Amino acid sequence: MFRNRISARQKNIFLIGALSAPLSTLAGMDGWLQTLLAVLIVGVLAFFACRLQEKLENPGKWYRIAQILWLVFLLGQLGKWPAHTWPGGTDFPVVPLTLLALGVFASLDGGSYAAWCATALFWLLLILYSVILFSGLSEWKLKNFAPESGMVSWELLLVLLLPAVVGMLPGERAGFRGIAGVALTAVLLGLWTIGTLTRGVAEQVSWPLYESVKGMNLFGVAERYEAFVSVTATMGYFILFSLLFSGIGTQAEEIPGLGGKKAVGAAGVISAALVLYVPHLPGECLFFGGILFWLVLPAFELFTKKSKKRKKL
Repeated sequence: MFRNRISARQKNIFLIGALSAPLSTLAGMDGWLQTLLAVLIVGVLAFFACRLQEKLENPGKWYRIAQILWLVFLLGQLGKWPAHTWPGGTDFPVVPLTLLALGVFASLDGGSYAAWCATALFWLLLILYSVILFSGLSEWKLKNFAPESGMVSWELLLVLLLPAVVGMLPGERAGFRGIAGVALTAVLLGLWTIGTLTRGVAEQVSWPLYESVKGMNLFGVAERYEAFVSVTATMGYFILFSLLFSGIGTQAEEIPGLGGKKAVGAAGVISAALVLYVPHLPGECLFFGGILFWLVLPAFELFTKKSKKRKKL
């Protein structure tokens, strides 16, 4: 099940759907110029990280274990993020743990099934986001787009590096389209939020995109678009967790005596405990952890394997 091949199209859709949720959470928190620079620079790193994972045809046992541990830890950190998706309610820990559980069940039959679920949900996400973005065009103000100084958030850099996980899944190469789609999503959501809300207001609220849709209307009719935003974020986080659990299962399937299904189940329990009992770590720690596990470690593993082949020849 965890060795079933996934088409490039499904991988790209899987990736865009998965990252739509954290990008919607962060939209507006960074200046539009900083966001644009981040997607250009980190997008290149993500492309290479994805390619490195795909080139590692049969990495060693300890490499796979390291990747599993990192993904489980990352789930424990990112698993806290959906707590804000339904403002006004008691969202923690009910929403995060529920989405983690759903992500586990979607991934128990392998990444191909999780990718199929993501593909089915993607088109609904596309429709909902289209309605939300179209409804706010009249609220845009060009004066809101004045360039501002400041650094981009480490959390955004981490999210933009997550395409590396798609490279772990079996099947065709994900290609450039998925990463380009993620970059476009980040820029569009950031521009839309800043243009309708302004940076000053965005810095004072916990979820700028959610705040920006309040009071908006379509064709003169006021609608509760906040619910639309909550639904899209909820579906997106489900897809994101499915992707990370699929990466764990794919790595574990090649470890003798472990297996993908057991690893996904155990990862679900451990990540839930991490969500409940391990506090948020600074974003820079997670980003540089991603650099280490998705760029440095696979590059070293690939170099080591090539060196061994040359010695045999």
